[in-house]
Amino acid sequence: MYSKRPGLADEIKAYNWLWFDPNRRCVEPDLVNVGGEKFWRGEERAGEGREDEEKAVNEAHRQLGELVRQGKGTFRLRGTLNPSKPLEDVDPADARDSKPHVFDGKLRVFDGDKIIKTYHRVHCYETDVDRRVAELCSETKLTDEALLQLQPEFVKNYLAPFSADSRPRPTQTELRKKWSDAGHGARLRDELDGELENQAKDKGILLKRGGQKKRAS
Repeated sequence: MYSKRPGLADEIKAYNWLWFDPNRRCVEPDLVNVGGEKFWRGEERAGEGREDEEKAVNEAHRQLGELVRQGKGTFRLRGTLNPSKPLEDVDPADARDSKPHVFDGKLRVFDGDKIIKTYHRVHCYETDVDRRVAELCSETKLTDEALLQLQPEFVKNYLAPFSADSRPRPTQTELRKKWSDAGHGARLRDELDGELENQAKDKGILLKRGGQKKRAS
């Protein structure tokens, strides 16, 4: 969960997101090694200038691993030791000594440093995920003052894909939904609308509201 940019999780398709920007521009097609890290010369690593996002990703993976290893029904898993067989519940004893791999759907079980089992096609129970998300929202509920400080960047990110000639137009309804989906509900929604009006006006972007197009004034 990253309230400043809720769509961040959808952008991450592999662990090397932290190091390689898919939109990189290479001035020289030359793979170099710096400090043991390989990257294309002229490329800025995706993590450069995005330390907060990197911390959020690492924290999410850390929490997932802890929840899986806690057992006691905290975060139940289904998977199979044989990829050709149906899914079944993962043995909690295996989960306690395991490490999940998010992007290939595997759970590796360890005895010390040695992998002794690998579960395939691993999935979490949706009810467990929803419960933990609700708990996190409660734990990280921001004050009104903190939310007000968050709104300018939130609106800026929402308007980023739009221009004065964009179709379709940005709407208050869409922005409010993104705000709610980020865990803020209807809190400070009027202030959010005002921030949208101001930024849209500065950018010359026409808003669409109630089926009618309206230039921010």
